[in-house]
Parts: sequence; C-alpha cells; structure tokens
Amino acid sequence: MSQSSTSALLDYLASAKAQGASDLFLVELLERNGWHRREIYEAFGALYGRLTGFETPRRGSAFADSARDAFLYMLSFGSLAVWTIGLTSLILALIDAFFADRVLNPTYRDVPDSLSASMASLIVGFPILHAHHAPHRR
Repeated sequence: MSQSSTSALLDYLASAKAQGASDLFLVELLERNGWHRREIYEAFGALYGRLTGFETPRRGSAFADSARDAFLYMLSFGSLAVWTIGLTSLILALIDAFFADRVLNPTYRDVPDSLSASMASLIVGFPILHAHHAPHRR
C-alpha cells in the first residue's frame, strides 16, 4: 500500500468515525470498494494507535501458525516425494519398455502395471503439490 493511499484511507476512516460510522460498516464498505481486509485492519490499527497514543500490540508467539505451517511443509514434502518417485519410476518403466533386457527377464514383462502405478502417483501427487504452492505465487 503506498503512502498516499494509506494517508487517504486513514483520513477517510478518521472522518467517518467522527461522523459515527461503525467499524463493521466501514470494513464492509471499503471491501466492496476494492480494499483488501488486511489493508483495512492495518489502517484501523494505525488510526487507533494515533488516537490512543499506543501502537497496536503484536502477538509474540504464533504457535497455531507454526503448527499449521509444519503440517503444510509435511504435506508439501510428502507430495513432492510421491511425485518425484512416480516420475522416476515412469521414466524407468518407459526405458524398460523400449529397451528391454532379454537376458535378465526374457519372458515376463510387467510394463503395464508399473506404468499404471507410476501414472497413479503422478495423478495424485502433482495436484496436491500444485494446490499447496498456488497461493504463494501471487
């Protein structure tokens, strides 16, 4: 958020609060006019900090956030492992299909089963990995 838009938002909030507008009404109004909720609450924090003379207190420990992050990291690494193993086994199955070793395995070739298992792990692993990383690309 730029400095001019921040000061304009703060001036607007101060003027609206002086006229008796509620915080909930102002949040809803500003959201409908394209402001993000985080920007609105930061502006409210700055406004109330200016009015009270105290800065908005910050939470020191974010235990719930760190537990959620740990779960998302485990999900990310797990799906990355599934996807990597699936891709590797798919490549090896394709190599085995096109360049079969007739000395070690002359009669029985299980290429369709290994291909289907590899494709299944790719079909399951990639969307989970992609869905987890999609919000971070904005």
